[in-house]
Amino acid sequence: MTKELIRYILFFACIGTFKSGLFASELLFKSGEAFLIEEVNESAD
Repeated sequence: MTKELIRYILFFACIGTFKSGLFASELLFKSGEAFLIEEVNESAD
């Protein structure tokens, strides 16, 4: 019983870490994209 419980906890912890990692990388990508667009606009002037 405890082995099953530990397995479930580890499983959900992995999923949680994976999802928050995806969310963080998406945020980084979007902020990086915004930064690039600003750089391009400034150099176009």
